[in-house]
Amino acid sequence: MTKDQIKYCGAIIRHLKKHRDAAPFLHPVDYISLNVPDYPKIVKHPMDLNTVDRKLSGQEYTDVEDMIADIRLVFSNCYKFNGPEAMISMLCQNVESAFEKSLHGRPKREIHPPPSKDYPETITKRRTMMMNPRKNDVETKFCSQTLRELKKSKYRDINFPFLAPVDIVALNIPDYPSIVKNPMDLSTIESKLAEGFYDSPEAFEADIRLMFKNCYLYNPPAVPVHRMGRELEK
Repeated sequence: MTKDQIKYCGAIIRHLKKHRDAAPFLHPVDYISLNVPDYPKIVKHPMDLNTVDRKLSGQEYTDVEDMIADIRLVFSNCYKFNGPEAMISMLCQNVESAFEKSLHGRPKREIHPPPSKDYPETITKRRTMMMNPRKNDVETKFCSQTLRELKKSKYRDINFPFLAPVDIVALNIPDYPSIVKNPMDLSTIESKLAEGFYDSPEAFEADIRLMFKNCYLYNPPAVPVHRMGRELEK
């Protein structure tokens, strides 16, 4: 590619990586931590935006169309594995629309959320009455089961924004720390539980609720991640 073409492609990939809905597509899919062992069987040629960026920097693309094909592969993989009605596919459509607009100047198509689904209640609601505050082993087991439930692959369409701390650099949201004073996520809660930070199930529950509260505080109701939080909290 010519220098002008490389500059053009670099601008496209930087624009996509800064998109508000691009987080699930920035890195290779970690099918182990996401507990989706069938991912490699379904998606034969995985691709992500950081890999595209690396290949561009390493001059692995011979022309612009090669890079465009890899970016479109990111989107097609998402739809193939998750299906068109999944929440993550809605995010994918938003990023794809921005991509197509950057290529052709097409207006961004309107994206409608998929029909709401009745997800099963979490263990938090089902087992509240079973807690015995005098038995630490029972309390710890209950909290661990709650975490496992929230992280299950059947909720992968809605739980991925909450699995790890919010990456304000990758998501290009520098104002996040000024709005969310006490960030919280499932991996942090899991670490605190393993290290014995919680002296009661109520303290554990408070961190879970803080995680959702932070989500709603920073993301207005129209933002997909806000709706994901509402669904996961049910």
